[in-house]
Amino acid sequence: KARVTEEVVRAEIRKAAAARKTALPAARVPTLSGQLRGAERGLLWGLVHQPDLVLPWIRTLEDDDLEGLSSSELLRMARGLEVSDPAEAPNVLMERLTTGEAQRLAAIASEASAPVLDAESSVRSLKRLKHERQLAAVQREIDGRQERGERGADLVTLLQKKLHLGRLLGPENN
Repeated sequence: KARVTEEVVRAEIRKAAAARKTALPAARVPTLSGQLRGAERGLLWGLVHQPDLVLPWIRTLEDDDLEGLSSSELLRMARGLEVSDPAEAPNVLMERLTTGEAQRLAAIASEASAPVLDAESSVRSLKRLKHERQLAAVQREIDGRQERGERGADLVTLLQKKLHLGRLLGPENN
């Protein structure tokens, strides 16, 4: 996924071994910066171009919604912005970002149009991802307990939670 060839990895290992280093320098460690979902890109694009429409939707996101997202820190900062005029939000946010984060946001904002046009649907998409992660975690817990032969109230509670999450996700997941 990182598109790093075997030769590059071997060369880095050789360099580290020659220098007797046990870790790659921080600048060479690959990041997830390029792997943004359309919903993330849409919210960030909209935050720069339509902050009065997008900022209220970003503020509805909870920490659980942002878990595991490449843009989680950017969206957390945007969510926490306290500005009297939403039009100020992009500038205030840019001032608080690191150089890399600012470049990332600028690159998204420079796209001709938003990858996802509707902030509400972007937020719904991110919340759906959260529910999918929670459902997968509950299913792993159920599977583990069933493999161990466990029965009882705890398993019933997990099954009820799974049913609830399935209902939140829609009929295709029940």
